[in-house]
Amino acid sequence: VIDILEGRARAADVAEDGGLYDLLFGFHFKRGNFAKGSFITALAMLEYANRLQKELQNRDILLRRCRCLSIVCQTLALLPEQSRYLAVVATKDSAHGKDPNDVEQEDYDEEVSSGSGHLPAEAAN
Repeated sequence: VIDILEGRARAADVAEDGGLYDLLFGFHFKRGNFAKGSFITALAMLEYANRLQKELQNRDILLRRCRCLSIVCQTLALLPEQSRYLAVVATKDSAHGKDPNDVEQEDYDEEVSSGSGHLPAEAAN
C-alpha cells in the first residue's frame, strides 16, 4: 500500500494538487511507531516541498511549500534532539555552491534597484 501511495504521489502533478502527499503524510504518521513515523512523514513532506520548488512560483505554490516546510520542522521537533535531522542528497551543482535556479547577483541587484523585485503594496496584503 505504501509503495502505491508513494508512486502515485511522485507521479502526480503537484502544481494542481498535493492531496496524495497529505494522504501519505497521514498514513505514515498513523501507521508507524512514533519516532520512525515522524521521521518518514517529515521526509515525505520535504519531498513534496522540493517538488513544489521546481514548479512555476505563484502565491498558492509558495503557501503550500511554506506549509510543507512548517510541517517538516514541527514533525522533527517531536523527535529526540539527536534524531532531528534529515540526510538529503545534494546535486552536483549545489555541492559546488551553485544552484541552477539561482539568479546572478548582478541580475538581483538590477531587479532590486529598479523596483521590479517588489510586489505593489496592494498585492502584498
